[in-house]
Amino acid sequence: MGMREEDYARLLRKPEGAAGIEVALNMNRLNSLMYRHCFHLLPPGPISVLEIGPGNAAEAAALLQTRTDIHYTGIDNTQDMVEEGTKRLSAFAGRAVYLLGDAAALPFPTEQFDVLLSINTLYFLDNPEIILQAWLKMLKPGGLMLIGLRSRESMEQRSMQRYGFRLFDAPELLQLMQNAGLNDCNALPIEEAPLSTEQQLTPMHSFVCRGMK
Repeated sequence: MGMREEDYARLLRKPEGAAGIEVALNMNRLNSLMYRHCFHLLPPGPISVLEIGPGNAAEAAALLQTRTDIHYTGIDNTQDMVEEGTKRLSAFAGRAVYLLGDAAALPFPTEQFDVLLSINTLYFLDNPEIILQAWLKMLKPGGLMLIGLRSRESMEQRSMQRYGFRLFDAPELLQLMQNAGLNDCNALPIEEAPLSTEQQLTPMHSFVCRGMK
């Protein structure tokens, strides 16, 4: 994309401006497989889904197109992403809302959602143990939390991870989820196509961790 790795990492954390919109479009492609695995794990509806950090909400729009039994709420820390996502979700008026907000201070009453979903956002959040406890409060009893990330091993192959990423492997995240109070936690490994970086192909492995309230 012709930008410094430090700038790219900053825009992954907070995609804003024209460059941030371009980064979000690139993330649609890179995150699509992880999203498909998460969507396969969603329970039957009607359900309410809260997504933390949906970017431009392209995947949310695809989900709502196929699942008419879902009420969707997205929250992101970037006004540009909220505006981009709101455009994409406009076809689903009454079933989707996208808000500007802080993942560490969610503006909702407790026990509002059946599912909480977050893809490739936990790297950028301080105090993940406290974050997960706060997210758990958003779930109704019996609710499902789904968190997707790329593995520590895969991320360590990319030099941009030096700029503000906290890396995880699946056992570590499962332990954090259990410590936060989630039950029946398990991880689904995902094998992705190799990523072309620095004139070489880098194997990419990701996972989705799920737990129940």
